[in-house]
Amino acid sequence: MGLLCHRYEQDLWTSRQREIFEHLKGRDFSAIICQDCLLVPLALAIREARTNRDRPCPVILDAREYYPRQFEQSFLWNLTLSGINDYVCRKYFPRLDHIFTVSPGLAQGYHEEYGLDCELLPSCPYYQDIAPAPAHDGPVRCIHHGAASSGRRLEVMLEAFRLLEGIATLDVMLVPNEPDYYDKLRQLAGAAGNIRFLDPVPMDEIVARISGHDVGVFLLPDNTFNHRRTLPNKFFEYVQARLALAITPLPDMSAMLRQYDLGVVAKDFTPQAFAAAIRSLTPESIARFKSNAHNAAQSLCWERNEEHLRKTLFSLMRP
Repeated sequence: MGLLCHRYEQDLWTSRQREIFEHLKGRDFSAIICQDCLLVPLALAIREARTNRDRPCPVILDAREYYPRQFEQSFLWNLTLSGINDYVCRKYFPRLDHIFTVSPGLAQGYHEEYGLDCELLPSCPYYQDIAPAPAHDGPVRCIHHGAASSGRRLEVMLEAFRLLEGIATLDVMLVPNEPDYYDKLRQLAGAAGNIRFLDPVPMDEIVARISGHDVGVFLLPDNTFNHRRTLPNKFFEYVQARLALAITPLPDMSAMLRQYDLGVVAKDFTPQAFAAAIRSLTPESIARFKSNAHNAAQSLCWERNEEHLRKTLFSLMRP
């Protein structure tokens, strides 16, 4: 009942979090990296409970979402958890020593609403030393991988490719985290001869698994703040796989795609517009986009993030 009555402090300190605090209090850490909004109060409390208070112990947040609107498409979430996320952002985030986030739009949201300065740390995979697979004259070979989440409206993507029979094929590699929705997608794809479902693979095998395709696709609707400002890991995995990209016109993804000339952006979010974007591809343009992905891969990789993260940590931990 605390969430509905706005008694947020009691809900932040669950029995599990109290147990973790008792286990970790009094220990001396050089730094604490937090990866969830509701764990920030716990991380700060552990820092305050250190035995050795003479050395700095920065608390750093890896903000992978804009938490005040994390699941805004859900009525129940808006009724219960949106308030506590906003409360933590207002009360506890200003006490953090550093905040990373994954896209410019998320950083802008935190700055405009809370006056917080976030540093960009995109969700890049490790560099893969591979060559682009050659384009060919047959149907364009497209791949989409990710999670079967109904909020992403993946059925629109399937509808787009039903308009592309004989022009493009689509392989879909999804983690079935919503089993009923995953089964619905498979049923929708069953009638199309150019769509097939592949079994998911571990994250560190994704790039190798998809690198034989031509185009990595991501047809995401502009139906939430986090969708609008997404810069997802799959974008960078497509780059490391040396694929051309085809995406919907979401601002942060579109800006990076155009910066490196990596592919095509649909004119709007309809299946017809996405199908038109795929039809605009030629073997020559696909080869160019793949070559550009190859050139960008050394910049858009985790090793660049790792170097920057190490420098930031050492700076924050310096007495």
